[in-house]
Amino acid sequence: MSQYRLIKLFLAFLLSSTLAFGASCDRRLFSIKISDDNTSIKEILSQLSSTCDFSIIVADRNASSILSQDATGINIKSLSLSDIFDILITHNDLSYTFNKKVLKVATTESRTFKIDYITSIREGRAVTRASTDSAPTELENLSDQNENNTDLESQENIIKITEKFDFWTQLQAEILAIMNNGIEHFAAPAPVVNPNAGLITVTGTKTQINRVARYINNLNKSLKKQVMIDVRIISIQLENEFSKGIDWSKFNLSFNSNLGDGSPSSFKFGRRGNDPSPNAKAGTRSNRIPFQGTKYEYSYTGEDGDWITREIGNAAIPTMRSITGGFILGGGVDINLEGVINFLETKGNSKVISSPKVMTMNNQQAIISVGDNINYQITSSNVSSDTGTTVTQDVTQYSTFIGILLNILPEVSDDGKIMLRINPSLNTFKYQEDNVRQTAARSIAPDTLQKKLSTVVQVNSGDTIVLGGLISQETGKNVNKVPVLGDIPAIGYLFKNVTDSLRSTELVFIITPKVVNINETGNVKDSLKSLGYSDGIL
Repeated sequence: MSQYRLIKLFLAFLLSSTLAFGASCDRRLFSIKISDDNTSIKEILSQLSSTCDFSIIVADRNASSILSQDATGINIKSLSLSDIFDILITHNDLSYTFNKKVLKVATTESRTFKIDYITSIREGRAVTRASTDSAPTELENLSDQNENNTDLESQENIIKITEKFDFWTQLQAEILAIMNNGIEHFAAPAPVVNPNAGLITVTGTKTQINRVARYINNLNKSLKKQVMIDVRIISIQLENEFSKGIDWSKFNLSFNSNLGDGSPSSFKFGRRGNDPSPNAKAGTRSNRIPFQGTKYEYSYTGEDGDWITREIGNAAIPTMRSITGGFILGGGVDINLEGVINFLETKGNSKVISSPKVMTMNNQQAIISVGDNINYQITSSNVSSDTGTTVTQDVTQYSTFIGILLNILPEVSDDGKIMLRINPSLNTFKYQEDNVRQTAARSIAPDTLQKKLSTVVQVNSGDTIVLGGLISQETGKNVNKVPVLGDIPAIGYLFKNVTDSLRSTELVFIITPKVVNINETGNVKDSLKSLGYSDGIL
């Protein structure tokens, strides 16, 4: 740079300062206009260094090469020293620090991020299969050896769900891919991950670091979402009239249920009661108004025999959407458990098997198990004839689960909707003889019957999902006898009556997921009430 250009640039700095001459540079505003194509960024920084009395250190050759490039078309108006550094340095994908009157410029920087997450690895596998082949197949062999066996899959109906969640290993690979996307000239090294401390240290250019920062910020928001899942598992012993299952078309929400605005509901699912005849024209109003008040209108759609509601005023529209094996209640409809049991009691004897409330994080499965582990042992013999015939026996303990298993995996979207993968299963004894207390260890696994249901639904926070259809049947004997006389050998059958009985039982799952915002602070009583608990527990 010529002496004339230096003096010209220096005078521009002095004349454009908005404060007095003696003021500190960190409190002054500068205007810079570069019209000479031969002026580099390094020359501008050197002139600022002379004016504001600070030192400059360029850490690497690549940064020096970028600073030596010509700065064309620069016209800065009344900006502080730090803003000028951002324009001249950061916009050229360089990093800098300015501390104790020393400006250090480098191509890369290192930054450490904090993520609070557990260090364990979660892995699970669920296989639903139906086969016409009677040959036994081990589940482990099915998943490991027959992963790509098309012949096996062509003979069976299989739904395989495998989940392995190694958060920290996956995160390390994702961050490396985000940093090295093929655009920058600098290939960033692999990030340093410390799962125990929850720390991730990355090294890269300014652009690469900013991409990682945005990703981790969005990741933290998604990971910290939690879902409270309220589950009611109800068993109904069906009467002969309902042996094929519960007729949900007769379900009436007027049983102690309320809408989201607090008004009572008399919504009825299906065409029953005072509904207009099937010959009614579409759009005509029913003589029964299911939603009390003036906020909703209930109308008949015509050919399909369905009922819809339309909004009157500004109230939300409650919905009842059909899904496989059940239905969804939306619009803030609050189902009272007592009302549901009242309805189910009309179909047979009902009881609540389990009513858990479980909190789980986003994309983390919750498992609810109600049942027993049935233990049995298998004896294997090994024969050795090296020094004679020697027989050794090994006993291996096994167990099989009998009962109800419910697997729920929630995923919360950005708009607050919840997608649920729901997998309920029911395992029962095939023969009632196995369902008795054993005086000796079982030497063979009991025969079992397994019923499964798999569905994926998307609901709003607070909507209720009702799933049914898992029906089991048990055979037994009813004995009516005369006391004492009925127990006499040989002639006792003259004084007693033995009849075979068949009992059908259906399971109903009522699931209500709700997004929980851990950042919200509220009254403890209000929080417990929203989760279904009464004030009396405090």
